[in-house]
Amino acid sequence: MPKLIKSTILSFILIIITIFITVQINNLYMPKYPYIKEYIPNTGNIKGNVISFDALELEIGANKLGYAVFKNPKKAWQYLKTNYQEGLKLIEKEYSLLPLNHFNYEAYKTYGWQVTKGSTKAQEEANFVSSFMDIYENSYRGY
Repeated sequence: MPKLIKSTILSFILIIITIFITVQINNLYMPKYPYIKEYIPNTGNIKGNVISFDALELEIGANKLGYAVFKNPKKAWQYLKTNYQEGLKLIEKEYSLLPLNHFNYEAYKTYGWQVTKGSTKAQEEANFVSSFMDIYENSYRGY
């Protein structure tokens, strides 16, 4: 087979693989159950503990199953990483985790409320991370 044909076939295969990987990554970050219902504070109109979110800039709604979700999960994720750095670092350090990412957020959810070290502020932030991740995963998790 001539060299040009081999390189063309190889290039075509690489393009197909790249497209496949891109689609899979996009599917990973696309909400499966985006919000469809508004959250009304103090009414109990959605499932989940959202009281600690009432005074924050995070917009919460409910998915079709009635569970609390972030209206814009990407914006909420960035908000968490920007405003709760001390708590995130405490969880990371105390439990020897990699920095928070979309593949290890479950560990942060699990360990955030279990921290025993750090300042009171850092511990409160770490506890909030657990609550945040509970709602965050509702935005993506299939039931």
